[in-house]
Amino acid sequence: MHEFGMKLEYVSNGRLPRTYTNISTCRISYKKLQSFMNLCETQVESLQHLLIECDHAKRIWLEMNVNVSGMQSQHIEIISWISSWFTSTQTDFEENQLWISRLMCTSWHIWKNRCAKVFNTNVLNCRLICSYITQMVNQCMLEVSSQSKLQTEETPPEWCPPSFNSFKINMDASFDYNNKDVGIGLILRDHAGTTRAIRGRYSNGGLDPEQAECWAMKQAVLWANELNLRSVIFESDCKNEITSISDVKPTVHWMNQGYIDEIRHLLKNFMFSEVSHVKRLANNIAHVIAIDARARKSSFDFECNIPKPYENLVRGERKVNKKLCNIIG
Repeated sequence: MHEFGMKLEYVSNGRLPRTYTNISTCRISYKKLQSFMNLCETQVESLQHLLIECDHAKRIWLEMNVNVSGMQSQHIEIISWISSWFTSTQTDFEENQLWISRLMCTSWHIWKNRCAKVFNTNVLNCRLICSYITQMVNQCMLEVSSQSKLQTEETPPEWCPPSFNSFKINMDASFDYNNKDVGIGLILRDHAGTTRAIRGRYSNGGLDPEQAECWAMKQAVLWANELNLRSVIFESDCKNEITSISDVKPTVHWMNQGYIDEIRHLLKNFMFSEVSHVKRLANNIAHVIAIDARARKSSFDFECNIPKPYENLVRGERKVNKKLCNIIG
């Protein structure tokens, strides 16, 4: 990918990206069509103004949850800022790649839409642009995952039951970009792995998958409180959400921070509670329930008579866990 006169490479060891070519001597190759910025027509066009100082760029960065005002107040040059993307001290590989992808894709779309405005006189829609950026970031992360080497993770690949006298609620959300339909799936199980209850909820008018995941967590916590559970583990495969609840530093979009604050407050009602991240494989049943709720456009609850399709999934999961235990033993 060649943009801004720079080069992005995906390499076999999964370290995205390796470098920008000659970042210190980066140049913009566009022609000087006008002496003023074509998006706001207030200042002489420069890379600094195009990506950071322009009002349009500021709105895009804000929507993508990236604070560029701090950079401006510290008078950091654009080239230095871009170079800093690849010298991060963050130890979490996946989070680091997500951050870099967000920065690169946002920058590219700001440039792309500048060209669309100049050459095609397009009307710029901030929300639509951010939606395209999010899709592009997701594609980048899929590429990273496919090229990364398998690493040993602390989280188990299969579902594990909670300790004695405790319960575990797995949750997931299903989001449709086309019609904004949202489905969430919740499954409550005890220390023996027995399914105590299943809940599916449907809603229309969601913003994005992350908001749907936050809604699923909130509904799971409210459900546990409704059932008067005292010791509960809440499991989700949305890492941003779990990290935001567990840590002081937020990683979700600022629009979803209200959900996180409310969830933290609700968790105080339990004698013991824990939120943890698991792989999708360990959260598959909740995922299926969420898809069913969205596809049916309906909400449902099952306690005593769990539908056979869900029971079969639970039974199949137990068999896999048993095989793994035998192999490890």
